[in-house]
Amino acid sequence: MELVKGLMLCKPELKYELRSGEKTLILWEGGSLKDLISYITGLPSEKFLELYFEKNPYSFNLILTDTSQTFSHTRYLYILINNRLVKDEKLNRIVLSALKPFFGNLGFPAGVISFYIPYHLVDVNVHPAKWEVRLKNEKEVFEILLKALENLFRKKSFYFSEKKPFKDKDRIK
Repeated sequence: MELVKGLMLCKPELKYELRSGEKTLILWEGGSLKDLISYITGLPSEKFLELYFEKNPYSFNLILTDTSQTFSHTRYLYILINNRLVKDEKLNRIVLSALKPFFGNLGFPAGVISFYIPYHLVDVNVHPAKWEVRLKNEKEVFEILLKALENLFRKKSFYFSEKKPFKDKDRIK
């Protein structure tokens, strides 16, 4: 089921219907990527931040929850390269490392990170199932992704709640 949801993200404008016997498991009429990730996660679309970031020759489309809405797993975090769902362990580590300054130990966001990388800079022939990829310039992609995340979260890190200032009389002695 998770695989089908991930593949739907590659073409959100299409209509999808998944049935098991008489039961409809998924019914998507087509729409935007942000609306689809909202549908998949069950979160309102207002919970997602969105940013398109470009630095030649790369571009990224980030649609992620902020630090107030996290999960203890990465089930709802999808990575696309050139509109292809990838399940690459090394790329996942790169993405999670880039997210760490913003989420710390709070958990993981839900959303989609779409990379648009020129075909000559990405190798999709790493694994027979085509789930894994190799990037020619991993370090450069990581640095640009980090910059895009900084722009998305406006350099905020970690979720905090506003509390009254600590006063001397409240100190434990």
